[in-house]
Amino acid sequence: MNTKEIVQKAEDLALKYNSEGYIPFPFDKIAKDNEDLEIYYSDGLDPNISGGILFDSKEKVYPILVNNIKSEEKIQLAIAHELGHYFLHKEYIRSRKTLVDTEKSLDCQISFGEDYSKYEIEANIFATSLIMPEKFVQSVWFKLKNVERCAKVFKVPVSIMSIRLEGLKLL
Repeated sequence: MNTKEIVQKAEDLALKYNSEGYIPFPFDKIAKDNEDLEIYYSDGLDPNISGGILFDSKEKVYPILVNNIKSEEKIQLAIAHELGHYFLHKEYIRSRKTLVDTEKSLDCQISFGEDYSKYEIEANIFATSLIMPEKFVQSVWFKLKNVERCAKVFKVPVSIMSIRLEGLKLL
């Protein structure tokens, strides 16, 4: 899938599940609508882990596990990232059984020069497009014209907001 198709898929899902633009994103609506998807929060994960997605071959489900000790911004980003894997990489997940993501892998769009898999980059593109659809970002940006304030509105880290604004050619 190319970047344009990934963005379109994420923004279509954003329109379907969050046409009102609620923040944080109502991920529970996606989970309720996909019987093979489950989202769990845990405060017992290694602090370096943001989240992960598994394939349970016995139950035929994809549980997403999110590290609940992270900030609200990082939790939202981690769920959106894991949903990116769910919607884009099911075959890959089934072959690996488990994908675990660290904070560094959630920021991999910042460092394209490093050796990150296309799966991580695609999941991040999906995540930012899902929780920050273009029309909502443009609307907020034209009102606030401030990266930090926009990041607070969307409940994402400032670095991720900057990447999204740059990608939309607003910065």
